[in-house]
Amino acid sequence: MIKAAIRRRLADRDSRLTRLLAGFSLRVINHYENYSADFRTNGEFAILEKLATRDLKVFFDVGANLGEYAAELARSFPGAAIHSFEIVPEIAASLRANVGHLPGVRINDFGLSDEAGEVDVKRYAGPTGVNSIYDFPHEGESEWIKGRVITGDAYVKEQGIRHIDFLKMDVEGAEPRVLRGFSETFRAGKIDIVQFEYGQVNIITKHLLRDHYAFFEELGFVVGKIYPKRVEFRDYELRHEDFLGLNYLAVRKDRRDLLELLSR
Repeated sequence: MIKAAIRRRLADRDSRLTRLLAGFSLRVINHYENYSADFRTNGEFAILEKLATRDLKVFFDVGANLGEYAAELARSFPGAAIHSFEIVPEIAASLRANVGHLPGVRINDFGLSDEAGEVDVKRYAGPTGVNSIYDFPHEGESEWIKGRVITGDAYVKEQGIRHIDFLKMDVEGAEPRVLRGFSETFRAGKIDIVQFEYGQVNIITKHLLRDHYAFFEELGFVVGKIYPKRVEFRDYELRHEDFLGLNYLAVRKDRRDLLELLSR
């Protein structure tokens, strides 16, 4: 009786109470599913704090933006090599000014993809973290500019990099291209941890969370979602295809030490 009454009441979409309850429920769900880009509170820095107890030496920060994440890497892993990539020239200049002086940080004013060349980038005049090679709509003025990309495999060979402990991507939908560009490096078992984003941009790219799972599982990785205190490693289910995001982690299945560390 009570449930039926509540359903009848909430069926009135125009009522103020229904709108308030719906808005509150959405905020609760977003919070519960960790829909947050704040490094400090969404679990990203918590992961680095846990990994700092391990001997990690090489990091790739693809889509480094203004360098906040790279700065935390340099602080948490003194002596490590941090390769930062930023495709938008003016942001790359700011990145260099912000963190280029930090020990171990190497600034690259180009992006990574599945082939070398030039790509069109939608550059927004406001926030620096929403620029994308896809026509992902955001508020504010924008323009299309040219950006340079190479493959991760080519970079690894050029720099003589033997192993990548942590590959972190924040590339607004271009993750599949970046990952394909590391095909040889993945096949050689030279990457241990990958962080990637999943969200509304995947509606535009048509690359689903399911596709990410398929890619990583074929390579022998376990995938989990990043929450504020731990990573929830789990099998894919259709209900996870919610486009809420935001950050996921893939860890090599044979690195049981890392899986146990990050999941608690």
